[in-house]
Amino acid sequence: MNEKSDQLDIENLNEVLAELQQEVQSIKGDVEKLRIAKLIDRLELFINEMNGVKQDVDQLQQGLTEMRKPVTSKKNKYQPSEYSKLQRMLQSVQTNSSNNTNRKWNNTTTEVTAIHTNNR
Repeated sequence: MNEKSDQLDIENLNEVLAELQQEVQSIKGDVEKLRIAKLIDRLELFINEMNGVKQDVDQLQQGLTEMRKPVTSKKNKYQPSEYSKLQRMLQSVQTNSSNNTNRKWNNTTTEVTAIHTNNR
């Protein structure tokens, strides 16, 4: 009988071991599902953040487009050179001074010898 009871004990242990192995496999599957669920949650957060970044980039591009519009329109307009502006100023000063000065005095003339500009 001792052999029979030992045989039953071994069979019971094998059954218990098989059940434990099934439970371990089930737990491994649950852990894997949890890892996948966490990964999916992290991916969703990442995608949402990237959508926010994309919106920010789109807004910046629109801002740049708006900033460039006035610059291009200014370039198309004619702007007199600094030399022309100074020449007109001198002519107006000469005209005003000759009209306002006493005829007894000599008319003064102004000559431009150099124009210096600071290009920055």
